[in-house]
Amino acid sequence: MLKNSGKVNINDNVVMGLVMPLIIYYVIHNAWVIGGLSALELAVNSGKMPAWNEEVLFYIKTFVKMSGMIVGGVSVYPYFKRQRTMEMKKSLSRKEGVALIFIGMVLALGLNYIFLLTGLPQNNEQYQQVAEVQFALPLWLAFLFYGIISPVVEEMVFRGIACSRLEQHMSPMVAVAGSALLFGAFHGNFIQMLYASIMGVVLALVYRKYRNLTAPVLLHGAANVVVYFITYFF
Repeated sequence: MLKNSGKVNINDNVVMGLVMPLIIYYVIHNAWVIGGLSALELAVNSGKMPAWNEEVLFYIKTFVKMSGMIVGGVSVYPYFKRQRTMEMKKSLSRKEGVALIFIGMVLALGLNYIFLLTGLPQNNEQYQQVAEVQFALPLWLAFLFYGIISPVVEEMVFRGIACSRLEQHMSPMVAVAGSALLFGAFHGNFIQMLYASIMGVVLALVYRKYRNLTAPVLLHGAANVVVYFITYFF
C-alpha cells in the first residue's frame, strides 16, 4: 500500500501522473463522441446513408457514446497500469463481492430517494434532458453500458489513477475527497455532479481498502443498474 507523510505536497509529478491522464481521457472521449455524432448527422442530412428510422439512429448514437468511453479509457490505461505496479493488491472474496453489490444498490436507492425528496431533480431542466436520454436505453443495453462499461472505465480513471496519484502527495482523506470531486466535476449538470461526488467518496474508500479495481466496479455497477431498473419499471 502506498505511504505518505500526511502532508499536502504537490509537485510536478501530479501534472504527469494526474492532470495529464484526466485531460487525455476527457479530450479523447469527448472528441470521439462529438466527432462521431457530427459525422453521423452530416451523413444522414446529406443523404449518403440509408433512410434509417429513429430507433436505428438511436442505437448507432448509443454505440458512438459507448465506444467513446472505451477509447478514452484505453488511452489512459498505461497510466493505470503504471500506477497499479506500485500498489499491493488485496484479493476480494465472493462474500465481499456480494456485500459490495448490496451496498451499492442500497446506497444508490437511498441517495436517489433523498434527492427526490428535495425536489432538485424534478426542477432541474438540464438534468431532466440528460435523464430522458439515459433512461431511454433498453434493459440489455443499459446493463452493458451502465453496469459494465461505465463502471470499469470510470473506476480505472478516477480511483485507479486519480485517487492513487493524489494519495502520493496528500493525506488519504484529502485524496479521497479530491478524487470524488474530480469524479463529480466530469458529470455534466449540478444534480449529477453532487450525486457523483457523494458516490465518489464511497467508491474511493472501497478502492483504498482493497486496492483492487473489481471492488469499486461492483459497487458502481450495482448502483447504476438498480437505479435504472427501478426507474424503467416504476
